[in-house]
Amino acid sequence: MPYRQAANVDYYIDMVGGTANDAAAGHAVVVRANGAAHRRNQIKEIRPGDVIIVPSDYMVKTVRTDTTFQLILKTLGSLAATFLVFG
Repeated sequence: MPYRQAANVDYYIDMVGGTANDAAAGHAVVVRANGAAHRRNQIKEIRPGDVIIVPSDYMVKTVRTDTTFQLILKTLGSLAATFLVFG
């Protein structure tokens, strides 16, 4: 997806067709290019290299702690960034 200056999380989610039926959109996380993970409501603007992760309801209900959840999201973000660089 091409970068668009001043675009927010909702713009990018809309551009890829929205969320899945079982998405927990309120729990979306943005993983910055440096690996820092932020909740959706903490991000005003997407930067080049950011990865937006929208977990499923099942994942949110299954993973109980923020630390575990953030670790999973950082790992997924790193994998996505690696794919973008080498894929």
